[in-house]
Amino acid sequence: MSRFEMNQIKGVIPAMMTFFDREENVDTECTRRMVEFMLEHGADGFYLTGSTGECFTMTMEERNLVVDTVIDQV
Repeated sequence: MSRFEMNQIKGVIPAMMTFFDREENVDTECTRRMVEFMLEHGADGFYLTGSTGECFTMTMEERNLVVDTVIDQV
């Protein structure tokens, strides 16, 4: 069950792409740069690891890495 009511979630929450390097590993540096870019341009939150379809091809470890990287950068 969610800890938040829908009326508590406000602002701009863009769907963020998941970035991969040439070896098909999660590109954490590119992820960090995109987080900074989006924060500088007014993002209030992020929708991660699924909004652009990549979640179906990612392992749970990869998804966790993306989330952990974004949390650390924020």
